[in-house]
Amino acid sequence: MGNRGLVLVMTAPGIPMLLQGQEVCESRPFQWPHGPRLDWSRVRHPSGDAAAWLQLSRHLIALRTGKGHRHTAELGPGSPLQGDGVHVFLEHGGILAYLRWSEAEDSRETRHCRARLALVVVNWRNQSFDSYTFGVPPSKNWSLALSVPESEDSARVDVQVNQIVAHGFPCSIDIPLQAYSAVILLQES
Repeated sequence: MGNRGLVLVMTAPGIPMLLQGQEVCESRPFQWPHGPRLDWSRVRHPSGDAAAWLQLSRHLIALRTGKGHRHTAELGPGSPLQGDGVHVFLEHGGILAYLRWSEAEDSRETRHCRARLALVVVNWRNQSFDSYTFGVPPSKNWSLALSVPESEDSARVDVQVNQIVAHGFPCSIDIPLQAYSAVILLQES
């Protein structure tokens, strides 16, 4: 499973399931009932595939739970990636985009949730885009929560909401996409 696959698993509705070792890019086949023993010395190194996968897994778990992620503070109950709400609005030419949200069972819980929606974009193509337009619901603020792979340019993404209709939504945003990448944006209330 590539890094884009890990993003899909961790942002899809339902409970994400990682098989033993996937969070550290373990590629040896699983053998029932014990599977391969993890080589923890690979994970302890500050660089390399295992360290990068472990860091990505931790960021995705923090985004999903709404706790401890550098861009979300405490999202609290109703975090957009915890709920069952999903709307796939773009699947074209190797670009996949969908919105995720949580429908709070108790209306009092929504006041604790800073992010109302999450926009997940995955580029399966070997083509970068300086600017790709995605339709979004009426909104004012979107912030970049995660970019995979992370680059210097991804830290400088400035998301501006345009009043231009796109993909059946009344507003749109333009974001850069790297080849073979994934981006998660949060709509802030």
